[in-house]
Amino acid sequence: MATSAPAPSCCDLLTTSQVVEPRLAASGSLLLSLPLGTYAMAAAPSLTWGGTALWRKAELHVTLLATEAANTCRDAGVDVVGLARRFQWRISRPGDGALLAEDDGEQRRSLVEWIKLPDFDVFRERVATAAGTRLPGTLPHITQYASTPRGIGLPDMATITRLRKADLRLPGIGERPPPRRPLVELRKDYQDGCTLLPPDLALQLGEHGQAVDAWLDHNDARSATILSAADPFGQQAHAGGNRLRHALLQSVLEREGIRALTVPGREDDDTRFDATWCLLDVEPARLDALLRAWEQFAAIRVTHGQPVELVAHPGLRD
Repeated sequence: MATSAPAPSCCDLLTTSQVVEPRLAASGSLLLSLPLGTYAMAAAPSLTWGGTALWRKAELHVTLLATEAANTCRDAGVDVVGLARRFQWRISRPGDGALLAEDDGEQRRSLVEWIKLPDFDVFRERVATAAGTRLPGTLPHITQYASTPRGIGLPDMATITRLRKADLRLPGIGERPPPRRPLVELRKDYQDGCTLLPPDLALQLGEHGQAVDAWLDHNDARSATILSAADPFGQQAHAGGNRLRHALLQSVLEREGIRALTVPGREDDDTRFDATWCLLDVEPARLDALLRAWEQFAAIRVTHGQPVELVAHPGLRD
């Protein structure tokens, strides 16, 4: 599977809304083809979910009519392409996604991005009426990653419900402002948590210790920043979604040459997982971009010779 198409960084927030054109695919399905440079989500050629490799799609599209539905309408004499061209297909991207799994012989997996396509349902109703048939409801989406070239079809809501294993916020797509929180409350939350320089050096806000400076010296760094990829804006997320967000953040850090160490955490059942990173010598402007893209209230930062500080999301600093 081709995986070399360029993609923007997950930190370059995408709020795309542009007109795209419909076309018939070789299979007969009716698609909106999307430019990779605009709609590709991440730089990583592959991600791993539950031991399965997901590959970044070499082409992106939105399915307006699946093959069977498109063929049924065309057999009834409906010019589905002509009808689709009467609409202005503007896509907006809230930044919500889902992990899908089809446990058939191939055990297919995919990561999809849910999009807003205002005329999607109206078009499907009109084409169904013209063909004298009925089309089931479904959700417009972009498949960003898939374990097989065939991907997973989502012809109806029943299929979506059956295959939808975990919802997650997709970093870097559609910026949301943080909920308002007093900094004193944030400081308490982060102070109460177990903030570590890996593997086990505890940090305390407002304090400075020689052990921290020694740790920085050992890692040839002037600063270290603890940043989570989990639970955007404090909303508890599915463990599978958090793990994939962790992998996405890793891909961005590797692409941008940011040195990073993973910080292990534990689930309620005491199983370990990786959902936090320790970034070495990351620039303040880049940290702000990461806080925005990963929708985190704050990060913990230590600088050689200085007290441990809380770096709040840019939207919480006024």
